[in-house]
Amino acid sequence: MKKILVIGMTSTPGGVESFLINYCLNKNMTGIQFDFLCPSENKIAYSEEIEKQGNVYYVVPKSKNMFLHKKQLKDFFKTYSKEYVAVWANLNSLMNVDFLKIARKSGIKHIIVHSHNSSNMGGLLQKILHTKNKYFIGKIATEFWACSSGAAKWFYPNKLPSTVINNAINVDKYEFDQLKRENIRKEYDLDGCKVIGHIGRLHFQKNQSQLLVIMYQLIQKDESYRLVLIGSGPDKEMLVREISQMGLEKYVIFAGEQKDIGGWLSAFDVFVFPSRFEGLSIVGLEAQANGIPIIASTNAINDEGLINSNVIRISLDNSVEEWCHAIEQSIGEVRCEHSIIKERFRAKCFDIDVEVGKMSKYFNALE
Repeated sequence: MKKILVIGMTSTPGGVESFLINYCLNKNMTGIQFDFLCPSENKIAYSEEIEKQGNVYYVVPKSKNMFLHKKQLKDFFKTYSKEYVAVWANLNSLMNVDFLKIARKSGIKHIIVHSHNSSNMGGLLQKILHTKNKYFIGKIATEFWACSSGAAKWFYPNKLPSTVINNAINVDKYEFDQLKRENIRKEYDLDGCKVIGHIGRLHFQKNQSQLLVIMYQLIQKDESYRLVLIGSGPDKEMLVREISQMGLEKYVIFAGEQKDIGGWLSAFDVFVFPSRFEGLSIVGLEAQANGIPIIASTNAINDEGLINSNVIRISLDNSVEEWCHAIEQSIGEVRCEHSIIKERFRAKCFDIDVEVGKMSKYFNALE
């Protein structure tokens, strides 16, 4: 049994967390034990499931105590480094690479960096540190992975060879379910409504403010529209204020974090996804696996992640009226047939049943 140390899980279930669960806890990932090292004061997402198969270790976040953070990392790798054939760091930024340096010095042979984003999510300091570390990462890590070509470009200098690892999912898990649709719509008083759905962290990147502007425009003509926001995040208070200013309290539902994403996608009539940037969106794939009509920004679903024929992509520079028109046209559209969806996912290498075998073979070959 070979052991891989995974870095990148947080306490909030999001795209990176879903990706890691899809691969690490897959029944076809044979001969490998994944342990998780987490700079967090809270339990990580899916901790109960993870701890059934591997170990979870916590260190103090660097933002809380930089010196204790570094000491705990050094102590951890001094104690456990000989157990691992590789460190697999799943990151949205190269702002902090201390743990990679310490892991390399501890003697772990394979240091894998995996980019899950294509643009800066933080402020100026994060951008400066990311850019600085980008040009030294080739001296720290040994393998360079990314979820898309855009994510690779954001993380690595052109001279570094990188590998795209597809954000594969269990397609059947998100298949349309009529019973779940009826139950959720009844519970949230959505019967007879035209339901716009969105799933994502409440954050600048996901651009939920754009959704509120779209909703305001739509209800001027048709008050049967409802917007359901799945997720949590730092922008919630701002969004609540914007909803109040626009008088949208009756029309917007914050449903929080939800586990049954397939059920919620089934409950929606259209999925709207106006992200400012993405690496290669997991939720964009989950929505396509459900077959629901999708209206997305050109930044949210790129060519690599485009699978279904009922996805309309619109530039964020285009007018709100154009977004509204696309939504109006998509309401009531028939979902894609599931058997066809499965064929397309497999053809584009986003079917986890196939892709997990490739990763299992790679990790088992490491020495």
